[in-house]
Amino acid sequence: MNFPPKGVVALRAIGIPLANVCILVYSSLPLQAALLWIKKGVKSRTLECMGQVIACGVLFLYLQLKEYTSAFFTISDSMYGSAFYCTTGLHGLHVTIGTLSFIILWFLIYYDHMYKELHLSLKLWAWYWHMVDIIWILLYIHIARAFYYGSYKKPRDRKSV
Repeated sequence: MNFPPKGVVALRAIGIPLANVCILVYSSLPLQAALLWIKKGVKSRTLECMGQVIACGVLFLYLQLKEYTSAFFTISDSMYGSAFYCTTGLHGLHVTIGTLSFIILWFLIYYDHMYKELHLSLKLWAWYWHMVDIIWILLYIHIARAFYYGSYKKPRDRKSV
């Protein structure tokens, strides 16, 4: 059995999927910077870095939606569509949760409800975001290998001599 199935046009591994990997990996940098700035008590820099993280999350979700609308298959077309939309959709839900949480944290910092001595929630959401990053990288590798390149083909039988 070939994967993806006949008649399904697979998405390319480069382009939007690779851009989304880069966006999420990059988003960890300003997030770590925000943690450093809040520990130093520099509110303006913390808010600036948090804004970059939020922008990365929104950009990721926009590109994911763009990829969904340009795909040549649906969730009900085949196992390929089901696996693709379920895994990337579930990940997109987690990115949405993280992005909304960072928006709330941004306002908490802005209105001085989170500061140098009280920033545990930012640290915990940073761990969550890094976990989401790692999951996306693993999904990308898996989907690129299995779906984009069709490497889940049955190996050739070896004939004994």
